[in-house]
Amino acid sequence: MRFHKKNVIRGVLATGGALIIIAGSYSWYQYRIYKNAMDQLTTDELKGIYADALDREAKLKKEITFDAIIGAGFKWKSLGDATQNDYFYKKAIVAYEKGVKNENARSSLFFLNAGNIYKAMGKFQEADDQYKQAINLDTGNEANHIARIEMYMYWKDKTQDDVLYVIDEAAKVVLANGNINLLKAEYLSNVGRYEEALRTYEALLVVYSKTGNSAIIKSKIEELQRKIQVIK
Repeated sequence: MRFHKKNVIRGVLATGGALIIIAGSYSWYQYRIYKNAMDQLTTDELKGIYADALDREAKLKKEITFDAIIGAGFKWKSLGDATQNDYFYKKAIVAYEKGVKNENARSSLFFLNAGNIYKAMGKFQEADDQYKQAINLDTGNEANHIARIEMYMYWKDKTQDDVLYVIDEAAKVVLANGNINLLKAEYLSNVGRYEEALRTYEALLVVYSKTGNSAIIKSKIEELQRKIQVIK
């Protein structure tokens, strides 16, 4: 089959034109996202944080250090929290990603912070991936586990058994796991598993019998005993 030269040229031009239109549409879409974010900087305080974030981002481009990453990520996340705009959250994630890819600055804190941002954006699976990487990098760090547990507690796709599984797994590897077990007891109580919650609080009371937490735990135990008595 023979193609005419003019038809080939027309085809190339048509394809090129389509690509230009797509590129132009994407650029316009990106500009609208940026413009919408900028419109939410309605106070001098927010504008000041934005200017500071840009300054820290510029420093991060010159040298990737722990302090530079934390500084830039914190400022962008602050804007995200204040405006609830994903544009700023994504800028924070980019900062933390630079940290996790750099062996000299790498820290589980970057994974943890990225997970917290994804959680704030409602992207729980992405958050879970970040939390798991934080845990793998620093297994005994209680904060990494607690962030993941708390997300599981209100993640609609997770069952009670899923929540209790991540709690129990965390308790196995965190030596001082009192806060994790307190979360477990509170969760069991909130979902109506009173007898399990009671046993957990009673076990905790043995550990915390001589601390300031003992009064709170005793109060929880008494409350659960009353609830169980009513049910019976």
